[in-house]
Amino acid sequence: MNKWLEYHEAMERRIMEMMRPEAPDPAYERGWQDYTQGKYREAAEQFADSARMYEEAGASDSLDYARTLYALGELYLLWEEEDEFSDPEGVKSLPEKARRAYCDARDIYERHDLTDQQQLELSFLYDRIADHDRFEKKYADALSLHQKSREIRERVLGAEHAYTAESCHDIGNMYYALNDYDAALEWYFKAHAVNERVLGRAHPQTALDCGNIAYTYKDKGDYAAAMEWLLLGYRLMLEYGEDPEDIELETKQMYDLYQKIYPRKWFQRPKPRPFNDWLYEQLFGQPD
Repeated sequence: MNKWLEYHEAMERRIMEMMRPEAPDPAYERGWQDYTQGKYREAAEQFADSARMYEEAGASDSLDYARTLYALGELYLLWEEEDEFSDPEGVKSLPEKARRAYCDARDIYERHDLTDQQQLELSFLYDRIADHDRFEKKYADALSLHQKSREIRERVLGAEHAYTAESCHDIGNMYYALNDYDAALEWYFKAHAVNERVLGRAHPQTALDCGNIAYTYKDKGDYAAAMEWLLLGYRLMLEYGEDPEDIELETKQMYDLYQKIYPRKWFQRPKPRPFNDWLYEQLFGQPD
């Protein structure tokens, strides 16, 4: 399995833990059990039952109700991801349901005087709504939400934290989507610097940062800088043991970029070095 995906999914599980209600009701607990067992449709139904109990009890302005809505939104998305091929019609409304749940939860949080921990929880909601806006290509709206999230995290957690770096990465993604490559690079560099210090050099997120920087340079037409960062990320992937299929995909990306830097022309003398020879030398030095 892709190591970055493993890291990302572990982070999502930690956030779900952080967003658990302080006093979960039985329906929520049943939903949580289903969630931990990978029964996403059943979990979503239990969380929906839990949310209805808050509404019927007149407690729909409580933070625990908002936390339940967050869980409901997460499970709608997991359910959609699980069944998108087996039941595409049945799940196509789930992303919009998830967004409504996140937005309702955000509105509740914003009506409260929040502790630092609760503000951090609000930042997760901003990110989730931004993710939906990005999918809808509302990049400016998503950028504004990611900026709010980063401001909270830097104030609560400090600049040197993986969640703050994640916000920098998200902001970079939005500037990239808006074709503002210089701004994207600024934020990608910030994310990379923090992740290298906090998570370590040979880490999937740090390698992903290298890839983001590389592809942004590539789109700017700076192929030499792109190759430098792509090669750095490739070395890190080898170092921490990335999945072989992902190594193969990254090798193809480097080969395509190598072709742009050293285009092969029939009349060219001397001929460019074969890519495999060049890559071996970059990784291991000159062969004996």
